[in-house]
Amino acid sequence: MSASITVDIACITIALLITVIYNGILMFMIRKHPSTVRHAMNQAARRAWTLDVMRTNRDILAVQTLRNGMMAATLLASTSLTLASLVAAYLYKVGEDSGAWSLPDDTPIEHINPVIKLFILLCLFMTSFFAFMQSLRSASTASFLIGIRADQPECNPDRVADIVQWSALFYSFGTRAFVLSFVLLLWIFSAPAALAGSVIVNAVYVFNDFVH
Repeated sequence: MSASITVDIACITIALLITVIYNGILMFMIRKHPSTVRHAMNQAARRAWTLDVMRTNRDILAVQTLRNGMMAATLLASTSLTLASLVAAYLYKVGEDSGAWSLPDDTPIEHINPVIKLFILLCLFMTSFFAFMQSLRSASTASFLIGIRADQPECNPDRVADIVQWSALFYSFGTRAFVLSFVLLLWIFSAPAALAGSVIVNAVYVFNDFVH
């Protein structure tokens, strides 16, 4: 294995570890110290809002608010699918031109390294698309249920609040996967650039996720 491949693997491994460790710390803080994390505060606010609009029958306001989130998720889902399609088409073209699909087993990894990077990027875009679609599915369900009066036995406001929370959770996951794809885009050009991009992205997340 050449030195460039070793550096490539080391940089992208460190970059992914930084992302995984940060998100692990974030999950821990949400559970143990919710008052210090904006995600936990937003979750509490969404639950209180859902219970309030169902008890006061402000269904028009609720549906309009959910619709705004659905429009954003639709745009990002469409963008993710479009980018995934472009990457898939380019990946197929590169594979056909370079013969990567029919290379022998003893082919050096340097020859298939670009194909591996593009395939990982494709998987990330598809993951982002799936998350946004799940967010849309949950928000669409909530938009029907939130119009029912809170005193109806068929619809528990806490259950509706949980569905709204799931929609927001999938949206957040899709957004983070989408942002991570730009770090992998840097990896195509340079592994140190991907590492630097991971550090910058997670540093920005620190300021956005935690209450200072």
